[in-house]
Amino acid sequence: MKHATITIALVVAGLTACSTNTGITKVTGTSPPTTSRATNTGTSTMPVATTTSTSTPTATARPKDGTTSITLDRKPVVTGAVTTCTTGPRGRTFIKYGQDPGHREVILIGDPPTTVEGADLGVVDGGTYIYLDMVKKKGESAAVTKDGKRYTVTGAVWGNAPGGGAIKPFVFDAVCP
Repeated sequence: MKHATITIALVVAGLTACSTNTGITKVTGTSPPTTSRATNTGTSTMPVATTTSTSTPTATARPKDGTTSITLDRKPVVTGAVTTCTTGPRGRTFIKYGQDPGHREVILIGDPPTTVEGADLGVVDGGTYIYLDMVKKKGESAAVTKDGKRYTVTGAVWGNAPGGGAIKPFVFDAVCP
């Protein structure tokens, strides 16, 4: 039991270590655009962060290699996020995504994967959405399929949304590089 408690604590810590409310409802692109500005010594190029927000649901196309797309409550919240995939101890696959891949992660067990151990879907519209298999709430679920380098996780996740928590359907679609 002590080992299970430590494992849960480590998974929760790993999935929530840097969760902050950015207010972003949709992230697009895999690399930031740049802008130029004149300086005394010439022109310098600086990255510019871009975000867009949408309130209407749209279909999510298959992500390109090395990217992730996520829908929550049938609305796209992440599209084309940079993705890394690694394997770890006890048959785990770690899929990290976003500008800083250490912040968001999905952990799968098995090869091919049969269990979703955890999924950090991030902060959306002020609510944090994290699925943990060992401590899931009533109504939460997650199932995974693998097709080559593509992993698709579908299910329902509880979030502590403003005005009260709610369970919402989600789709996590990642193609490993």
